[in-house]
Amino acid sequence: PAETPTVIAGPPADAPAGGGGKRLWWILGVGGCLSLILVAACALTLVMALARMAPATSATALPAATPEGGVGGSVPGDAPLTEGDLLLRDDFDDPVASGLGEEEDESLRYAYEDGAYVIEVKEPETIVWARVEGSYTDIAIEVDAETPPGAEIAAAGVIFHYQDADNFYLFSVSNDRFYTLEILLDNEWTTLVDWTESDLINEDRNRLRIETRGDQIALFVNGELLETTVDGTFTEGEVGLAVSSFDQGGGLVRFDNLEITRNE
Repeated sequence: PAETPTVIAGPPADAPAGGGGKRLWWILGVGGCLSLILVAACALTLVMALARMAPATSATALPAATPEGGVGGSVPGDAPLTEGDLLLRDDFDDPVASGLGEEEDESLRYAYEDGAYVIEVKEPETIVWARVEGSYTDIAIEVDAETPPGAEIAAAGVIFHYQDADNFYLFSVSNDRFYTLEILLDNEWTTLVDWTESDLINEDRNRLRIETRGDQIALFVNGELLETTVDGTFTEGEVGLAVSSFDQGGGLVRFDNLEITRNE
């Protein structure tokens, strides 16, 4: 509701008519202007204070990192990738996309069966393998390896830093709960980690993992560290899946859920 208006007394009798009113309006006008200036100054001060209080923000968007087409590919050193970035995944459901190939003869068999990649060696003391395209360095490799119940003693293996058929590393896990790490150098085998028994290994199904960083190599099974070692003979190369048989006969392994990730 409106307040009661303030009564202002009229000018003295000797003052010019209307003079008091003009002086009053001048006083009111000057006072109003000063008030407006004061309000504006306060508002400007408030805005500047808020501006100083507001945090500075910046954002830099990195380009999306995607693996090259097909199965695998080299990783450029300046790629905007961090540890854990996925470089390759293959669940072997699509043989065309996988591209590892199928073949069978009297000594070996490669086949896609029920969403897995099967490698079978039919002769004793033999190793066979299938390679994934692409050269990698400083990576983690993981794959599920399953041996049929009651099968002959054999070893599922992961090949890494593959140079050619005479030069590569091989991590093997057998279905009698042993593991080893070997290097084939100029077609001569050298053992880096002797065959070692471990309760972490299952007889039928295991998830194998290898981590490489420079000359460092770490071996895992079923999410647990088995052993670490150092060897800088090769620090990059291709990846492969392998099966090794012993003197009792052949061996068969079903591989699934292969993943290769960046390891920095």
